Amino acid sequence: MKKRELENELRDTRKNWNLTVEEAAEITGFSAELIEEIENGKKEVGEELTKYMSNLLLQKYYTSRIAEHRKILEKLHNPKLSGSLKEKIERLEEQHKTEDDLFRTILNSTDEEIIHSDFYLPISRYHEHGMAHWYTVRKMFGDKRRYILSDAGSILIGNEHFSIRISHGGGDGEARFAVLEEDEFLFWSMNFETYIEGDNIHIYHYDCDNPNDMDNVVKTISGKFAVYTYNGLVAFVRCK
Repeated sequence: MKKRELENELRDTRKNWNLTVEEAAEITGFSAELIEEIENGKKEVGEELTKYMSNLLLQKYYTSRIAEHRKILEKLHNPKLSGSLKEKIERLEEQHKTEDDLFRTILNSTDEEIIHSDFYLPISRYHEHGMAHWYTVRKMFGDKRRYILSDAGSILIGNEHFSIRISHGGGDGEARFAVLEEDEFLFWSMNFETYIEGDNIHIYHYDCDNPNDMDNVVKTISGKFAVYTYNGLVAFVRCK
């Protein structure tokens, strides 16, 4: 394998597992500086060392996946499940030959009892290496979903008194936001960022817009909100 391919493998393995350089350093026992130098091609290292570091990250990934899977099965078969929910899961298990099909059906369910169960979100984050969870969050946005554009990987909010950019974790390009009530939001489905509070807080179409240009405003909100993000999705959850 060529040197550049090895560097890419280490970087891609780390990013696919959503590990920071610091977390990768803790797992491998190597310094964050060394890992960055390897990934950026600034450090000459042997093939064995780079392969070793990549394998350690993969081992961490699969060990965690096994642990996640075990916890999901424990939640599915929890003897404390309500009678009706337990019956629903038993019926679904009888109808599906594989766990993969079972998990997919659970995630596509519109049953409120299933959606708000202890196992729904863990399955969402686990299934298809976490890709299914993005669709779970997007589905939660429903018709309240609005689109924005990002060149700084963020969403711009503010008014004549202030303006801030909040990173949404989805990089540049198109992103989405929704303003939700507490009973519309699945807690623990997204990452909490901050609280905002005030009157006439504008949400802008583009994160590099001029905050003074009202033509760029997509939505205006007032009150206190908890702000959550997940991979290019932003939820403004109204606080009661």
